[in-house]
Amino acid sequence: MEECVKSGYGIYADGKWYPFDAKGNELAKAMFEKAKKKDNIKVTVEGMEHDGKILVEKLVYLPQTSVTKAKKGPLAPAPKRRAA
Repeated sequence: MEECVKSGYGIYADGKWYPFDAKGNELAKAMFEKAKKKDNIKVTVEGMEHDGKILVEKLVYLPQTSVTKAKKGPLAPAPKRRAA
């Protein structure tokens, strides 16, 4: 994580790396400090691309949806369908 702080933040989209401007770096750093996860974080970035950088207006953290684990045990049979 320290490497990102030193080199700057950005996003990888459409097969290309887009570094953030100074404001985007500040917003990303603050978001990472508050986030429970430290990797594989998904965000929505609002801003515009200029000279190969993203001029960030807003970063929105996208919380991960949790996956409910199935209970162990035998599978229940599928309900029978009535013939039409």
